[in-house]
Amino acid sequence: MELDIHADIVAGKSLGGIQLLSEVGSYWSLLREEKSKLQLDYHQGEIHTVVYALKSKFMEINVDVRTGLIYKVSALPGYAGNFLGWIKIGTPMPEVWEAELDFDYDDAEMGFFSARFPGISLEPDIIDPLEEDFPSLTVGAITIADPEYIKKANAAAAGRMSWEDFKKHFCQDET
Repeated sequence: MELDIHADIVAGKSLGGIQLLSEVGSYWSLLREEKSKLQLDYHQGEIHTVVYALKSKFMEINVDVRTGLIYKVSALPGYAGNFLGWIKIGTPMPEVWEAELDFDYDDAEMGFFSARFPGISLEPDIIDPLEEDFPSLTVGAITIADPEYIKKANAAAAGRMSWEDFKKHFCQDET
């Protein structure tokens, strides 16, 4: 597998050659290579998440440590691929709104989401922008995620879903 900073972004599916819900182990050789070039940082994200920042690829990969599955990937400034053939890092948000794609800002998540395109967030270049900032906002990052995985992982962590049911749905048979 090879990472491609020019690859199209597919909402809820793939970014940069990384497929959501694939095992992080299938990318170990790439991660080791980035680490050997001092181009890989990693840290704990949320409680069950490790975030790998691939500096030379302008991407972040979020991995659920309980399953080893990649559930979220972000394109950062420098990533050259696009969504829908034209939305990329640096695209002015007014152009996105003019295209009537129904992207609305979510204050809690600090990103623009559209029910028409589940599994993608256009994150503004200004963190927690004020309403008067909106006309000058650009796309600062693009994140894809698997919303069903996140919802069910949170339910399992909170005890609203059994861990066994969660694993049956998302993990390959480990026997």
